[in-house]
Amino acid sequence: MSDFYFIVGASKPSRGISKIASALCMLGDQCDYSHIHIEFPAGTFQEASVFFEARRGEVNFINETTFGNEMETVRRYVVPCDQDQIHDALMFCWKYCGIKYGFLELAGACVAKAASYCGKTIKNPFGDKMKTEICSGLAARLIKLSGVEIIGDIESKSPHDIINICETAGFARVEV
Repeated sequence: MSDFYFIVGASKPSRGISKIASALCMLGDQCDYSHIHIEFPAGTFQEASVFFEARRGEVNFINETTFGNEMETVRRYVVPCDQDQIHDALMFCWKYCGIKYGFLELAGACVAKAASYCGKTIKNPFGDKMKTEICSGLAARLIKLSGVEIIGDIESKSPHDIINICETAGFARVEV
């Protein structure tokens, strides 16, 4: 394993009303997760693991305990990086920390996904180029910073698409 890495995690809410929206997302993508998060393990730049995600109305860092109390992680993949790539990933996170969650962008990603079921490829009609963001868009951008080519519209990626990218890239799956 590379000395530098971050983890892409797939998760779902463990409680609350968000479980309803999560269930719809999981049904649509036919998978057991509805959310993607990025984990910077202990020692990356801090003493404890910290998560970077788009949830609860904004893009932010969250500590491991709070995340674990609200979300259940079902899959994790190690994204190897070199020193410059992990630096770029962290600078990306700091730059976009605090922007609003892309509710309209999420609706556009759903429109693009529905079009794909009809055999059409369209870009997210509500993509706003990082003025707001959704979880899977963040992950796609960070994976791209690690050197993996991302094919198609980043703003239309679903959590299922992100896990497919991780598996296609050959990222090691680690225990939950």
